[in-house]
Amino acid sequence: MKEIINEKSILKKFNIDPKNFILATIHRAKNTDSKENLRI
Repeated sequence: MKEIINEKSILKKFNIDPKNFILATIHRAKNTDSKENLRI
């Protein structure tokens, strides 16, 4: 079972101001262009 991450605790853990950050995810097409590659 996947662990549930509490938003407030993760921000506190990394000392992130919730009003002063940007979250970006970057993926290479090679890794995300098929359903098989996206399975955990």
